[in-house]
Amino acid sequence: MTKMYKFFLIAGATLISAACSTPPATEQTTTVDSISLATSDPVEEPIGDLPEHSDILTYIGESENEDNHLSIFVTKKQDTISMVLPVNQFLAESDKNHLFSAVWEVRMLTSGGDSTHKYEQAYLMKYKRIN
Repeated sequence: MTKMYKFFLIAGATLISAACSTPPATEQTTTVDSISLATSDPVEEPIGDLPEHSDILTYIGESENEDNHLSIFVTKKQDTISMVLPVNQFLAESDKNHLFSAVWEVRMLTSGGDSTHKYEQAYLMKYKRIN
């Protein structure tokens, strides 16, 4: 009986140890023109003032995260960028696969309810359908 007890005790301790350990954080980076949108553990330092960006974009659809409704575009370099549109503005289903002349900026935000988790988000400032 004592051998079985020791076996289960060691097996249980090993499982608990494995369950409590956290894997190292991984970082994923998506580059859009000269902007690097990275997701990782909380950002320690704010980025500061970022310049406005402009490009001809193709609208491909809508998405959302826990805080924002997002419009998804593809740049001329075939990079995907998700942007928050100005308040109470939405693109229609009929706008899909059409070109837009767009100006946007990237802002440093904190996740809703968690001020320690910061991330970059593109905000569409001006846009006009061109075809």
